[in-house]
Amino acid sequence: MPAIDDLPVALQRLVALGQSPDVNIRPVLLRVVVDMFVRKQHHAPEDLKQFVTIVSHLLDNADAEARLIVAEKLSRHPATPRALLERFIAEQGRIALQVYEYAVLDDETLTAAATWGTTDVAAGVAGRRTLTSRTIAALAERPEAVVLCRLAANRSVTLDRALFQHLVRRAKADPDSALGQLLALRESDPIDLAPLFSIVDTDRRHAIIEAARRLDLGKRQWGRLDGTTAASLAHMDRLVMCGERDAFESSLSRALGIEGTSLLTLMHEEGGEVLALALAAVGASPEMAARVFILGDPRIGRSVGKVRALTRIVEIVSPNAARRLIAAMASGTEPLRRTVVPSTAAATNRIEQGPLEAAPIRRDTPVPQARRTA
Repeated sequence: MPAIDDLPVALQRLVALGQSPDVNIRPVLLRVVVDMFVRKQHHAPEDLKQFVTIVSHLLDNADAEARLIVAEKLSRHPATPRALLERFIAEQGRIALQVYEYAVLDDETLTAAATWGTTDVAAGVAGRRTLTSRTIAALAERPEAVVLCRLAANRSVTLDRALFQHLVRRAKADPDSALGQLLALRESDPIDLAPLFSIVDTDRRHAIIEAARRLDLGKRQWGRLDGTTAASLAHMDRLVMCGERDAFESSLSRALGIEGTSLLTLMHEEGGEVLALALAAVGASPEMAARVFILGDPRIGRSVGKVRALTRIVEIVSPNAARRLIAAMASGTEPLRRTVVPSTAAATNRIEQGPLEAAPIRRDTPVPQARRTA
């Protein structure tokens, strides 16, 4: 069929063709009519009215897959008549999602959808390329992980620091969801990821540690250990030397004040950074830490490079900074008060495996009828 740029003439010919009793060509007609419509950005009012009549009739007899394809195409077109958008919204599910993700809708409609819409509707809004802060805030309060994950994965929108921290706390409360990993992929201040320390990769862990160190500069003091602390460390050291791993962990957890928390299980992970921070937090010496790593866990002890890297963490991270990171992992609260730190400052120390640089990480209720913006 030759291309016809005159939409009214083309529609009339297609309608006449569709009246043939010999074959059901309605699916083909629907596809052709929609493709012709989206090929042009602007249409006359009378053409739009005729388009709505014909497409609505063809949609009545189309299957779900065909309706979804049509909704995807028309939702992306700025001139799609409101009547068709509202029809797609009424279908809900994936078809409604297309409208809320791509169609030209006003902020009031989008915020209402983000606040009260179904999960599919809110997920569609969360994937839009542009969102106001009001709509983003409404999405961040949704209970569904799929909506939060879609928002975190949407690199086109900006999440301010307070909202990012809010989502980090939500991710920590639901460690089984993908939200934490998606947040870690966004460009952010590494210190804001401290509550998610246990689920991010080694590079991000190093960035978090270095950010905590830099924020602690100027007040970083180890000083002399008091008698009680020194005795506690000596006791823990003896337990390590005797191979009493369980007793050592109990003593360490008491010193940290984290008995009975899930953080204890993190000290068993193969990476070892959580254990290194725990030792730094109680004021352990690098020598004692090396004995813990070598004797306490064969997965760490068999690697000289890993022992050196973890011991280096204990050496360069002050008890103050380490305690704040441990607290963030245990409770999910912000680990350090924000201070102005030059973003281009270089790390002053290095771990054996590479520099610890804190460079930014790149990383069901009905909904009100959709309203088109002018």
